Amino acid sequence: MYISQIKVDDSLNSAKRALSSPHIMHAIIENCFETSEQKLWRLDDDKLLIVSTKPLSDLHAVQQLSKESPVTKDYEPFLSSLIKEKVYRFRLTANPVHSVPTEPGKRGKVLAHVTIDQQMEWLQSKSDKLGVDFNKFTITASEFTKFRRNGKDVTLKLTTYNGFLTVKDNDLLTQAMITGIGRAKAYGAGLLTLMS
Repeated sequence: MYISQIKVDDSLNSAKRALSSPHIMHAIIENCFETSEQKLWRLDDDKLLIVSTKPLSDLHAVQQLSKESPVTKDYEPFLSSLIKEKVYRFRLTANPVHSVPTEPGKRGKVLAHVTIDQQMEWLQSKSDKLGVDFNKFTITASEFTKFRRNGKDVTLKLTTYNGFLTVKDNDLLTQAMITGIGRAKAYGAGLLTLMS
């Protein structure tokens, strides 16, 4: 696994368009790689983080976003160094949603959690599945983003969480960090990162 950072330069028209639409950003990120395996990505201000199974391979595609060279590191040493019962600072941008049944026996309609309490509870409810205890966290951003995909309007709620967690199960946590959390992973949601 690899983690890459690209400093997005909004003076570039192509970067400005990408910042305005997760669909455009997703397409550019896909073009940065030779293979189509799932990638996780997140925008932190002007920094684009990408977790991928392969390193970036097309610097021409990267130049649509930045005038600077990307920084790519092998992610495996960090992932394998996680310590059970250790507290880490974390950041996650996610798409907190719930399903509302419309008819018995059928898949419900997916709706965004819109209140802070709902969004906080959504993340807390994931703790066992993620192999962590969330000690303390806040929501630092929560907004709807709209874009068009295949001629249809798409609306997503993206919520950014920052705080502290305690590792309870290294394998579950590592899996979550490389495969993502929740829905809308192609559009900038699901990437959990830790700092010691």
